[in-house]
Amino acid sequence: MLVIHIHLINKYLLLIVLKLKQLTGHILLLYQHLNKLLFDNQFDVNYLFDLLIQELINDNKY
Repeated sequence: MLVIHIHLINKYLLLIVLKLKQLTGHILLLYQHLNKLLFDNQFDVNYLFDLLIQELINDNKY
């Protein structure tokens, strides 16, 4: 019985890790697209992400 539970936990942990890797890939792809789009306008993508992160931090304070 314990072996079955451990197997299921391992299965779900692996699924979570794979989803996190997929999400990270999407974020990196989005970053690349934004960088490419905004490079023509000489806009700093790092500044944009700093603003986004600051907004997320501010949202979590309340």
